[in-house]
Amino acid sequence: HQNQKCMNLDELKTVWQEYDRKLQSAQSVNERIINSMIRERSHSRLARLRRENSFLAALTLLWAFLFCAVLIGNPFDFRYVIQYVPTALLLFWAVASFSRLMIGYRILKADFEQPDLSRTLSKLIALYEKHNKSAGWVVLIMMLAGLLFSLSFLPAKIESAGLWPALGDTFAAMAIAALLYFIAYKLGVFKDRYGNKFKQDLEELEELKSMSAELASE
Repeated sequence: HQNQKCMNLDELKTVWQEYDRKLQSAQSVNERIINSMIRERSHSRLARLRRENSFLAALTLLWAFLFCAVLIGNPFDFRYVIQYVPTALLLFWAVASFSRLMIGYRILKADFEQPDLSRTLSKLIALYEKHNKSAGWVVLIMMLAGLLFSLSFLPAKIESAGLWPALGDTFAAMAIAALLYFIAYKLGVFKDRYGNKFKQDLEELEELKSMSAELASE
């Protein structure tokens, strides 16, 4: 009986060790699958961000040429230097946006083939946050220039319609522009859509590594 009991215990121990080995193997496979999913998702998101940057850079370059044409060709028959100020601000915004987008395209890269995905994501997030610090100023310049653009036409309106009708028309246009900016803000047009997503990827990865370490220590 004693020998039989020892054999049963040895068999149970062997079965348990085999089960533990299979469990660890399955856990390792799951970890690799999840790691691969996060890697692919982050890579696709970065590629999408860079494509958007390229498109917006081309668009802002087009705007820059148009604003240059207004300043040089004067199609609106501006007669006072102050009338050119909003267009000059818009040109500055377009050039600043184009430069910022091109810099972002150049620096926002990540080698997702590297084995240490956490390090890759951490480096990408740091670069993204540093690059994104200027975003608020660029948007502010655009909004300010857009609001002031109606004032460029005020002298001509005063001559044709009188002071008060011209002021009323101009400030109505500015109010509409401000309302459109507010609606765009509420709809999340100016919201950063990528930074938090990259952070979520890194958090999921760190949670996965933490769970694996806990299971390995048990």
